Amino acid sequence: MTIRELLDHANVKGVCIGCCVRTRAALDEFGHAHLKGDPYAGFICLRSVTELRKGIGDLPAASTSIHELAHLISNQHRGHVFHEVARQLGVGREAAEYHPAYKRRRSK
Repeated sequence: MTIRELLDHANVKGVCIGCCVRTRAALDEFGHAHLKGDPYAGFICLRSVTELRKGIGDLPAASTSIHELAHLISNQHRGHVFHEVARQLGVGREAAEYHPAYKRRRSK
């Protein structure tokens, strides 16, 4: 997926770099997405421009931004639908780290 495709996606209303669009607070995590029911639904907030891109325009988007797009498409923070969408977008491996079963396996 390119940056242009990500920004043009029907589920993406906008991208905020460096802070949360709602709170204007700096981000501790790499990024997050505002889901349906939130006044800022459709926004992806990223800690830095690096989390948006590995290039510009038609070059590939970073996995962090694609991961957040999977949240917008699935309208889930975690869950089976989110993990399936992440897998279809090519970031399933990164998303698996947040799956409860993965956490149980790593703690053993």
